[in-house]
Amino acid sequence: MALAVNIESKGRGIGSTFLTQGIEPYVKSKGCKHLGLITSTARNTSFYKKNDYVLLDYMDLKYGAKSIGNWAFLKTMNKL
Repeated sequence: MALAVNIESKGRGIGSTFLTQGIEPYVKSKGCKHLGLITSTARNTSFYKKNDYVLLDYMDLKYGAKSIGNWAFLKTMNKL
């Protein structure tokens, strides 16, 4: 699943609302204890931290001469 908000709508709380009132309750209702998320965009890391996700790992993925950052986050669902 990909979570994205239209650039013109960023900063209005739409992504946080979708995450905290939609995805997280659904995952918890299915008995999941954790929710992991991955981003390859540095600016998204502050969004996940703001929504109480903990940075688990960072990896620089290489493909030929190019590389891309990859951040892995985790949130414990019993805290909801």
